[in-house]
Parts: sequence; C-alpha cells; structure tokens
Amino acid sequence: MTLTRRQRMERRKERRLSWAGRRDEQAASALERAHSATEGIPFGQPILSGHHSEPRHRKALARSDSAMRDAVKSHDMAKHHREKAANLQTALDRSVFNDDPDACEALEARISEREAARSRLIEYNKSCRSAVKDGRRLGDLSLLDDKQKADLLNLAQVAAWQLGPGGAFPTYALTNLAGGIRRDRERLVQLRQAQGGNPR
Repeated sequence: MTLTRRQRMERRKERRLSWAGRRDEQAASALERAHSATEGIPFGQPILSGHHSEPRHRKALARSDSAMRDAVKSHDMAKHHREKAANLQTALDRSVFNDDPDACEALEARISEREAARSRLIEYNKSCRSAVKDGRRLGDLSLLDDKQKADLLNLAQVAAWQLGPGGAFPTYALTNLAGGIRRDRERLVQLRQAQGGNPR
C-alpha cells in the first residue's frame, strides 16, 4: 500500500511523539535513580574528609550527579521531539498536498482567503492615507482581522521603520500575498490538468 505524503508526515509526527514519551519515561527513571543514590545521606550533609564514609559519600554524589545529567538530557530530547512534532502538525495544517483527495477545493479556499486578506490590507492602507490627510496617527484597524492586527503590532514593535504613513502595511506584504495567490492559481491549473479536469 502506497502512503500519501500527508500520511507519511502524520506517521513521522506520531513517531516523534512516541520518542518523546519514551524520553519522558527515561527522564523520570533517571530522576528516581538520582534521588535514590543519595537517599541515606541527610540533606546538606557535607563530605567528612578522612572519615570512613568519605569514599561512599563521594560515589553516591557522583552517581546522583550522573543520573541527574541523564534526566536533563532525556528531558531535553523529549522537548526536542515534541517541538518537531508540533512543527510537523503546523505543516500538515497549512499544506495542501497534490495527492490530497480535496486538494483542488483546499487550494480554492486558500486562494479565497488570501484574496480577502489582500483586499483588507488594501482598504486598511487606503484608510491610513486618509488618516494622514486628516491629521490622525493610524488608519482604521477595524478593517483588519485578528491575525493582521497581530502582524501589524509585531511589525510596529520589531521594525516600525517598515510601516508606511499612518501605520500602513509595507508594500511587500501585498506583494507576498499576490505572489501566493498567483502560485496557488498556477498550481490549481496544473492539478486540474493532471486530474484530467477543466483547468479553467
């Protein structure tokens, strides 16, 4: 049975989550070993130099330190695998694969979303120009959706110099949206031709 690209990515994500679970178990086990290595030693007890317990105390501390390092290493690897799984999930949520059964519909929906986003940006930038004429500082933020407002706020904090007069989005934001729409349209035509349908 041949797997689709989406199925292969889902399997990779599940593998990552499985590895993260195993690393969590290893971290818990190593942490338990670290605690049990120094179980008989009172907390804060210094090493008594020259005392008959000194070698045993040093070995216990070394075992505890080694187990604690293993626990931290396993915990870090579990975190790494979870981050990779989250990245794969993000890619699965955003991507439209050619072998998806609803690839054409998904591309059409994405084109519509991007066209609507571009229209909102154009209207917002127009409101920024009129705001500058009227002596106001910002355009009409109600024209933007929540994601665009967050993008604008982030841009204002990180690179305010890129904003146009009245807080207008930079031209590259519109150019990027237009490029994404063009690529999706071209891909939709190719996909329809490959499926033997009407390329429109």
